[in-house]
Amino acid sequence: MKNIFDKIIENKKIELANRKKQYPSKKLLQDVSKLLERRKPNDSFIKHLVKPNGGDIGIIAEIKLCSPSAGRLAERQKVRRIVSSYAQAQADAVSVVTEEKFFCGSLELIREIKTTTTLPLLQKDFIMDEYQVLESAKCGSDALLFIAQLRNEFDVSVFELCKRYGIVPVIEIVDEKDLNFAEHAEVIGVNARNLIDFTIDVERACRIIEKLPKEKITIGFSGVKSRKEVEMYKQAGAKAVLVGTGLLKSTDILSSISNLKNL
Repeated sequence: MKNIFDKIIENKKIELANRKKQYPSKKLLQDVSKLLERRKPNDSFIKHLVKPNGGDIGIIAEIKLCSPSAGRLAERQKVRRIVSSYAQAQADAVSVVTEEKFFCGSLELIREIKTTTTLPLLQKDFIMDEYQVLESAKCGSDALLFIAQLRNEFDVSVFELCKRYGIVPVIEIVDEKDLNFAEHAEVIGVNARNLIDFTIDVERACRIIEKLPKEKITIGFSGVKSRKEVEMYKQAGAKAVLVGTGLLKSTDILSSISNLKNL
């Protein structure tokens, strides 16, 4: 029986093949290449993590409309209001999940949020192809997530392609087997969530963070419910934490982010 992760990847490959038919790679490359002339090297994502907007740690607040583990989390028409709340609460960046079938996302979300906030945007999806990097550049992502468990699906040259278009590549790792792959990027996200069964273990993630080179900018992914988990990630060496479900379910986003940042 296929697990959720395998189902997502299988569907993504079909979806990607269909998109390439509708919008050929050659045409997309021509359109994106025009951006090179006017898009400057982008370091705002890293700057916001290293020097957060108040507090003692960076907060990447997530827009995730639904997920296989948590169900429906937010309505599309409320996205602008949620993002405005994130900015008001001094979040340092916004993560946007763009996978369509299982997470109800879209590339259009990036474009919409770009008109709502000046905070840097991290696009989260299941990236397996240079074509997706070009799509990310076209919609204006500031950073793009690459899942180490998918490293057999793409060539590391995609990281240089990201930099060419002013996008910060972020590698997500989940276990010690991924540590060597982490050398390919400056920013590393360590996910406490097991991608196969979706169980969460923050202590495991922290042990992995402690093994990463100190010069890496590390982010704790998943499992943040309170300041307790933030402290665990911080003590392990994380510069920031990514918080999704906890904030999307919060009745007071401003207070929640303030508590996480220890303001």
